[in-house]
Amino acid sequence: MESSIIVEGFKESIPMHNIIYDKLIGDGDSSVMKNLNLTKPYGPDLNIKKIECTNHLLRNYINRIREIAGRRKCTNGNIVPGVQRTFLKNNLLRLRYAVTEAIKFRSKMKINTTEKIKLLKSDILNGPYHVFGYHTHCAQYFCMGPKDSENNLVPDLEKSGLWNDILAARNLLAYHSSSLIHNVNNNCVENFNSVVAKYVGGKRINFSLKGSYQTRCHIALTSLNTGSSHISILHKKMTKASPGVFTKRFIEQRKTKLRRQQLFGNTKSTKKTYIGPDRDYGCIQEEPQILDMEPKEFNIKKLQFLERLSKTNEEIKTIEKSV
Repeated sequence: MESSIIVEGFKESIPMHNIIYDKLIGDGDSSVMKNLNLTKPYGPDLNIKKIECTNHLLRNYINRIREIAGRRKCTNGNIVPGVQRTFLKNNLLRLRYAVTEAIKFRSKMKINTTEKIKLLKSDILNGPYHVFGYHTHCAQYFCMGPKDSENNLVPDLEKSGLWNDILAARNLLAYHSSSLIHNVNNNCVENFNSVVAKYVGGKRINFSLKGSYQTRCHIALTSLNTGSSHISILHKKMTKASPGVFTKRFIEQRKTKLRRQQLFGNTKSTKKTYIGPDRDYGCIQEEPQILDMEPKEFNIKKLQFLERLSKTNEEIKTIEKSV
């Protein structure tokens, strides 16, 4: 269904907008490109190129590394020391940061695209070496050499066999350097899908009859493009009149709140204040007191316990004789 919708959109791009889509930003779905290559919406001479979403590639890369760090054994069967697996888990963000900074720097260089891709690929291949303390092949724009008290952990990782698994995940990411150099993603589509899901209720209700689903998608599109102003637009469209005082006040309050959050961030305090102990549980003492029993009282309690114990033993003996 998804691939058929996208193919139809490519076919209608010239009649509706008089433009040709020669690139497609995707998230790993191969069926879409397969159908586009089969249908050839712009004729046999134009091939549509696919660019992988940067966010999806980086997320998959880190998920593979996280999975490697969670396994007790590596691919070759050797047991990986817990110290190495813990260190790998703690440096997931550094591995991602090394790739993102390389993408930002290489994409802005004033050279041809082929050379950019080649340099970016070399940076990605060197990323794990940089994170684990081997800086021989690091580029100067990103690394100035080893730091004080930094150890080179690459030899230890190679001995345990964990290094080969890390390089396998790295090589898969480096294979997509031609897509990463564009530094693009499909966040706008994901945002629109989330707004559509809000208006149609996900897959819980059938709104496909009488064009209700299409109408709700139009409302979602208006909401995404205009923000809180879509309430006023829909009101005018449906009632042929301007919204009332309370509706306008509500829209203005939302706009003011949004502007304030953009300027100052979320100012709502999340700090919990301690107001003292609960009155039903008494006071909390800084140093708890140890209340010892008096020797006289202790002896009395001891005698009472011994008497009860002797009576119990006699009752047990009586029951055994009767049996």
